[in-house]
Amino acid sequence: MINWSLNGQSKGSVNGQIFQVAVGSQFNPTNFVNSNGEPVIISAVQNSNNNTAASLEATSNPVNTSEAGRYYNVTLTATGLTGKKTTATYTVLITSSHKQALYANGASSIATYHIYGINVRPASTTFKDGDTVYVADQTRTLNNVSYSQVSTKSKSDANSSNIWVKTSSLVKPAGDTNTKTLPVMVDSRAYDKNGNYLGHMYYAYNDIEIVPTVVTINGKTYYKVANKDEYVRVTNITGNQRTFKHNAYIYWSSYRRTPGTGKMYRGQTVTTYGGQMRFKNGKKYYRIEGCRNNNKRYIKAVNFY
Repeated sequence: MINWSLNGQSKGSVNGQIFQVAVGSQFNPTNFVNSNGEPVIISAVQNSNNNTAASLEATSNPVNTSEAGRYYNVTLTATGLTGKKTTATYTVLITSSHKQALYANGASSIATYHIYGINVRPASTTFKDGDTVYVADQTRTLNNVSYSQVSTKSKSDANSSNIWVKTSSLVKPAGDTNTKTLPVMVDSRAYDKNGNYLGHMYYAYNDIEIVPTVVTINGKTYYKVANKDEYVRVTNITGNQRTFKHNAYIYWSSYRRTPGTGKMYRGQTVTTYGGQMRFKNGKKYYRIEGCRNNNKRYIKAVNFY
């Protein structure tokens, strides 16, 4: 897990976060100061149940703080004691005295907010994609969301303004690269970067384009959906390798074996997808590799270690 802290307070996963830093400032991808003068520390641990430190390196760090108004994506890779690697990507925005573009990033408009203490309230002003604004040097992070003060008048007005936009509106997400198209093997919920269900599904046997790098969120493993801020569970896409402890048959349904399949033997391995499924006979099964609507393949869960 790759996490971040602000002023010594833990903030959770750094993946997808956006930080603003001062133009011309020093920048270390795991230890830097934001434009508020607050220290940001990024570190890695083995997993949510093991706080032993993992090694951490920047595998992509193009940040050049002399480029006012630019933004960059930084990718970090953590390596655990077992050699398992986890990556996280965050964005760095460089302050500027000039106007900066706003990006709706697929929305119909860009919302604004008023901030009173630690309370964020919707404001009546909205911006369109491509509108330009002056951006204050300081940001506020509330509930793990970064906000930036803006003004259409001047930089000094932005610094005293109570019109805020999400800092994410100041960056345009780059398209994902090195993607891979795979079939969804079990109906899969779409989650946000914090592991919250987004209310829609990706359905079994349809193809999905993913970034084939495992992302750990709250101790569970996910793939990022290509070019979307959405995540799906790894087990529903590429599954898990399991080893037989008993000889077993492949089933179409509770009492019917799948035609054209033979016996699987103790010691063999097979890829299973998703969790155990309870059939009408009360027994639990795993969906296995090769399963399709017209070629159903399940094996009793009791046959695996």
